[in-house]
Amino acid sequence: MSCHVTSRPARKRLLKWVAGLATIGLLNCLCLTALALHLELPDRLRELDSQVVEFSDGTAAHVSLAPDDRWRLPTRLENIDGRYISALLRLEDKRFYAHYGVDPLAVARSTAINIKRGAVITGASTITMQLVRLLESRPRTLWSKMVEAFRAVQLELRMSKREILEHYLRFLPFGRNIEGVETAALVLFGHTADALSPSEVATLLAIPQAPTSRHPGGTRTKVLKRSRDKIAKRLLALGAMPRGPEHEALTDEHVLDLIKATPPPDRLRSLPRYARHAAVWLLERYPDRQRIRSTLDRGLQTFAEDLMSAAGARLGSVGIKHGACVLLEHDSGAIRGLVGSFDFDDPDGGQIPGFAVPRSPGSTLKPVVYAQAIDQGLALP
Repeated sequence: MSCHVTSRPARKRLLKWVAGLATIGLLNCLCLTALALHLELPDRLRELDSQVVEFSDGTAAHVSLAPDDRWRLPTRLENIDGRYISALLRLEDKRFYAHYGVDPLAVARSTAINIKRGAVITGASTITMQLVRLLESRPRTLWSKMVEAFRAVQLELRMSKREILEHYLRFLPFGRNIEGVETAALVLFGHTADALSPSEVATLLAIPQAPTSRHPGGTRTKVLKRSRDKIAKRLLALGAMPRGPEHEALTDEHVLDLIKATPPPDRLRSLPRYARHAAVWLLERYPDRQRIRSTLDRGLQTFAEDLMSAAGARLGSVGIKHGACVLLEHDSGAIRGLVGSFDFDDPDGGQIPGFAVPRSPGSTLKPVVYAQAIDQGLALP
């Protein structure tokens, strides 16, 4: 029986070597942390969104292009269906709230799978790393992965989890120049993202994975349906498929059958462009506001636009080319409808907001004076 005992000088050398490595590692971490705290965040985070003019009830009346020529609505986490958020995190980054930009467990798992298969089968990108890719385009190389990991840690050090998730949902690509879940819900389904069906949740998860080939239209609609159904099946297997009250008693197979039977969107809807004169006028007055809540009533605004369109068709034959309409609620003074001309697209001054053009006070009073004279029998109609 023999026993080998390491000499005291050898142990000291080993301890010094370990301490040296630990010190170097600590210094590297401190340097990288200092760099992350002082290096500028990606410029695209400061991009402005589309400006939105809202009706009095908060629904979108008019959406304009963002300065970078994208349709991208302002996004707030509380306005997104929580069931979609839960499904997204379960599918893309289930430890989102536990890691600091890079998930070591996901890296280890991905590495093991890829080595076993002998090819890149799966990645280990967290939502924070995916956000970095959305903000900064790079070739898909190992060096790019390292830069993305550093940038992801930087975002985690400088921003809250809520801010990171909001920016991710804001910049998600949905094909063409459509960005963000709020925008996608409107152009795909015709409603906001605050209440989504299981089929809609799966659709919103499917398109960003390959937006060029999966956004609806033509043969892409079939590709979208296959991808949506595959993601729905995976969510059901993970126990992460959101269900409304009407689905609680149904089996997973039944829910999947209902999703498969639901036709996917076959086109992109136009974003709201109502009250065009009022919207342009308001956007010029409030260029720094992302959302402008007006006092316009959706029903009365539509009534005013239809009224003016019909009047334009009738009066054009007698030389009257333009007219304006203002609907006021006399009790409160709130403006409920605004139309600036008969036809906004008329190249001969159709885009001028006639309701905002200065007029002679005398001319403004004439209808009132004549009406009073007729009421009192001083003049004939």
